[in-house]
Amino acid sequence: MPLSFSDLSHFPTGTLVPSGLDHQLLQIRNRGKADFSVNNVLVIKPNLCLNSTIKCHGIDF
Repeated sequence: MPLSFSDLSHFPTGTLVPSGLDHQLLQIRNRGKADFSVNNVLVIKPNLCLNSTIKCHGIDF
């Protein structure tokens, strides 16, 4: 299910979210909007493509 940043921000640190691929989970680290990461990759520009059928977020790696 595509998730906007406001959806993702409700998950506490340590939450595992299904990725849509078999046996692949995404681990959330939530320390607020300025320090939010998925699988240890910092989200720096949330909601880049909110109006499409997918949701994408800019990352820093």
